[in-house]
Amino acid sequence: MANLTMDKLVALAKNRGFVFPGSEIYGGLANTWDYGPLGVELKNNIKKAWWKKFITESEYNVGLDCAILMNPKVWEASGHIGGFSDPLMDCKACKSRHRADDLIENWNAKKGITLKSNTEVYGNGATVIKACYPSIFRNEHYNEDIIDTNINLNISDEVVYIDSKSGIKLSKFMHAKTCDKSDFDEVKRCITTLKKLHDANIKEGRYFNLKDEILYYERLMGKSKYANYNDVKERVFALLDMLEEMPKRLCLCHIDPNPDNFCIDEDKNIRLVDWEYAGLQDPMLDLAMFAIYSGYNEQQIKTLIQCYFNQSFEILPVEIYKKVIMYCAIAGLLWSNWCEYKKIYGIEF
Repeated sequence: MANLTMDKLVALAKNRGFVFPGSEIYGGLANTWDYGPLGVELKNNIKKAWWKKFITESEYNVGLDCAILMNPKVWEASGHIGGFSDPLMDCKACKSRHRADDLIENWNAKKGITLKSNTEVYGNGATVIKACYPSIFRNEHYNEDIIDTNINLNISDEVVYIDSKSGIKLSKFMHAKTCDKSDFDEVKRCITTLKKLHDANIKEGRYFNLKDEILYYERLMGKSKYANYNDVKERVFALLDMLEEMPKRLCLCHIDPNPDNFCIDEDKNIRLVDWEYAGLQDPMLDLAMFAIYSGYNEQQIKTLIQCYFNQSFEILPVEIYKKVIMYCAIAGLLWSNWCEYKKIYGIEF
């Protein structure tokens, strides 16, 4: 493999009947290729596999075969004329320039946009280079109002590009570590940052409806692999009904405060990333999310609540603990459905 060259690869493909240079026996035509007997079979098999996966087996997609020749207004509406852009980004750290679509393409294989997942390490002989890779995500619900709010609070990552229509956001890479869930001094500092969001009492954003989200991922994942799924769902929905009868305050919540989403830079500043699920909810849901991501036991959850309110657990209303535990059960089912859905595409959590 060390001596493999493009010329050898092309020669192999030609000899095996996969591809041939276009119009080769008539003088050729630059940059064109014809599929040979094996190549056309391979191409058709790939097309059939793609069609089966994304059209035939999908309840959301349908097939469409349009004419090549179209009214010019079609190209205007699609953005290929006039509105087409190819944004470039300069990194101040490494002085390199990136195309936004290349960054997005490279991110497709990633599992999420926590600090751990948006950092790539490359080996170059004895040299290891840490790439200045920005976080990228897609979310139709994300809006610029939430970003502006977070900037004012100084708790979010630094946004350098956002397309509110597609939900694509690029943020500046941070040289930082994530929150150590076992270090409760560090946890307290991170939870205090989360409380800063809650105390701002922001009313921007959509309402994050837990029941709707559970049912949404249930539809995407299909039949659950867990035999007692329906029984668990019934119990969770009963908890949701109980919560509706309890007093609660709605404000902008992060919804996904995984310890990996708290980034602590070299100056000990804490930034929250991964705002794609942010919405209006009970702040106690954010505490429950942090607890289930951390795998906390009963005593650790009590310590987490104590860190949030900066008071001894014994003097806090018992309803707070009850609500956090109830939200732990509800959020557990939600993210279980999410993980089952992701597993369809080969992504394990």
